[in-house]
Amino acid sequence: MTIYVRLPPALSERIGSPGLIAVTGAHVIDCLQSAVKQFPELGKILWRETDQLNPVILIFLNEDLLRASDLNRAASDGDNIDVIPAIEGGESLRKTI
Repeated sequence: MTIYVRLPPALSERIGSPGLIAVTGAHVIDCLQSAVKQFPELGKILWRETDQLNPVILIFLNEDLLRASDLNRAASDGDNIDVIPAIEGGESLRKTI
């Protein structure tokens, strides 16, 4: 089973990854953790020090926007998980990304 984590160019360039990362996992959280194992810098973007999802990052499963509480949603073969920085700008985004 392969799921794809897709990153916009700004994020993929920052962590030195392709824009499409093939991962495996039963749930969205597992897939994100698999992507972080391949590209550890992604973890600094996704998570706060408290292991909570960074509030300036949006996660989509296929076309559905997920809340932090939805990251345990099941993932299926061929699903796409998009990691998108929220467009807010300002200092908090620059420090994160």
